[in-house]
Amino acid sequence: MWRHLDNGDSKVSLHDCRATKVSFKNGNLSFLFTDGIFLVKDKKVLRTGSARVKFYLENRDEDDVTIQVFKKKLNKIIREEWTLKKLIKGINKGKYELEFLYRYQGYNSMIFECWLWFDKKPYHMECTLKMYIDKLEYYWSDILA
Repeated sequence: MWRHLDNGDSKVSLHDCRATKVSFKNGNLSFLFTDGIFLVKDKKVLRTGSARVKFYLENRDEDDVTIQVFKKKLNKIIREEWTLKKLIKGINKGKYELEFLYRYQGYNSMIFECWLWFDKKPYHMECTLKMYIDKLEYYWSDILA
């Protein structure tokens, strides 16, 4: 289905990209980006068509993923931990989209600062996604511009 595969990340960016579907199978967490992802080639930023990013979790278990969502209640910010199942269900049912913003990488781990976008109030919430991974792969077919 996909014509291109990149398993390095030197030329790929998820910044400002929104995941519209998610799956978790055989220890792999996979995000679909309907509007594509960004590639950096020859100092130019290009956008792909629809793309998929697959994270191979270190222990092949959903415990390799931690999701923290920050909610505002009574002028206070409350940090709430979500299960992977809750995140997947909400995205796949169209309740919200997950926008990737900033990425921090350590040894076999990645942390993404993200936004969850809703069609109604509160419209968005900040969240973090921390994963312990062995590798990741980026898939796409077309480069749009």
